[in-house]
Amino acid sequence: MWIGFNFYFFTNQVQLDRNSNSRKLVLEPSPRPEVVKKILCSIVCAAFFATFLSSFPVQRVKDEDFLEGRTALYQLGFLSIATVLIRFKYYHAWLFSDAVCNLSGLGFHGYNVDGTARWDLVTNVDILKFEFGLSLRESIQHWNKCTNTWLRLIVFERHNKYGTILTYTLSAFWHGFYPGYYLTFASGALFTFASRAIRRALRPLFLGTQAMKAFYDLITMLTTRVVMTYITFSFVVLEFWPSIRLFTHLYFAPHIMAAAAIIFLPKLCPAPSNKHTHMHSPLVNKISEFTSNQVTSGVHG
Repeated sequence: MWIGFNFYFFTNQVQLDRNSNSRKLVLEPSPRPEVVKKILCSIVCAAFFATFLSSFPVQRVKDEDFLEGRTALYQLGFLSIATVLIRFKYYHAWLFSDAVCNLSGLGFHGYNVDGTARWDLVTNVDILKFEFGLSLRESIQHWNKCTNTWLRLIVFERHNKYGTILTYTLSAFWHGFYPGYYLTFASGALFTFASRAIRRALRPLFLGTQAMKAFYDLITMLTTRVVMTYITFSFVVLEFWPSIRLFTHLYFAPHIMAAAAIIFLPKLCPAPSNKHTHMHSPLVNKISEFTSNQVTSGVHG
């Protein structure tokens, strides 16, 4: 019985037609500019990590003063900076290894529309798209991209109904057995479902004008930053009870709001059907009218 490959391999982007007399030699462009850029970015990331991480230790979540004597806004702000700085060590390693691959001739991926060479075939992270993603899914797609591809092909695309849950579960096992990993990936699954529900219900209300769409994108980008901090600090802390204690001090409010969005938004703001895309529920029409007036008055006022 044929099962298929359990590993990945690279194939040539341009295959030689052996029935033709033509024997054109295709030369890859020099990777030097891309290599220099990636090495410089890698050094900058390493410098930020080494210089500032000691000022923002994520282990402060274990301190009583941090939990009892600080506001929720301070806690999330501190952890946002701490988790960003921790990500810099991954950026440093991935960018440097990407540059090494490019220097050895690996990673050429054709040309952009403007004719510039693409050296991103083995790139494992897109920093800007991860840090400024408009949704949790969009950010995750640009983090550890090679592993994401593996998870998508091995699990997600083979299970239509439980693909998301199984993908997060396998990712947790793949990382190891620290409790913090499972808190992060369980929360990640919850907020992924919530993000889908919010997008389906609310995004159509903000597509009327460019100003409304820009406002929606800004709000979702900022919300994604907060959610990313909230669900990933436990990945770094690794321990169960310190993570749960912070969740408790925040009253599990983001978790509760995410669950409420999954349960209630599809009922309050049902997604329009394909045959009646112009029809909305009365509540959706009221919200759309209100947001349109608010954005218009803000732009012209």
